[in-house]
Amino acid sequence: MPPPRARSAKATPRRFRWARRQLAACRAVLFSSLVDDPSSRPDLFPTEEAQEEERDRLFAIIERLVLWENTNNEQVLDEARREILRSTSGRPPPVLDPFCGGGSIPLESQRLASRPTEATSTLLLS
Repeated sequence: MPPPRARSAKATPRRFRWARRQLAACRAVLFSSLVDDPSSRPDLFPTEEAQEEERDRLFAIIERLVLWENTNNEQVLDEARREILRSTSGRPPPVLDPFCGGGSIPLESQRLASRPTEATSTLLLS
């Protein structure tokens, strides 16, 4: 029987792979971050029932956004873009990615933002 190998102190290269679910989850989180909850707009949704109805409508958009097969579905993306523009008065804020991982946040924010320049990736230097 051969002797067990000693562990090497060298770093081992790892292959980076995008998992599809990460992009879909990222898309949903970005949408949720950019769209206001109906309770923040009592002028448009004065009652609890109206707020709950609007919240259900927004959740339905999120449910469609997280489906991988809707990644390039322009109808679903346009609906999400309209909601983002409505919540941000037509001026979506820049989306920053301070960790600069695999690029999921800039990719999905470009997909959801009406202007691709709104997706910004920031590298923090240590």
